[in-house]
Amino acid sequence: MHLLISSFKYFTYLILTYILIYSGLLTQGESKQWKDLKTSLPPIWVEKVEGIEEDINNINNKLKELSALHTKRLLVNFETDESQQEIDIDNKENEIKGLLRHAEGLVKKIFKVVFTY
Repeated sequence: MHLLISSFKYFTYLILTYILIYSGLLTQGESKQWKDLKTSLPPIWVEKVEGIEEDINNINNKLKELSALHTKRLLVNFETDESQQEIDIDNKENEIKGLLRHAEGLVKKIFKVVFTY
């Protein structure tokens, strides 16, 4: 799961780098770190990037919670209601999907802002 989050961060970094190069705010020869990229973005982009980072952190936390729910579900216990555990797992998965969709929407908004100028 950590690999998924790292991949998403890297993908976001690549998208923002492409946007900055395409819009002329960054030349291909410049090598900047993530924090430098955020400071070179217009204010609307910074807000979107911070929203994406917040979503990534929330997704990471939810994945840990989901992992704990799966572990708890796998334990043999005849006194607990398995259907409630399944419902909890489904709800947590839906929360994660919602966060992923929200982050995806923010990335799309960044593209929309770039290509409307």
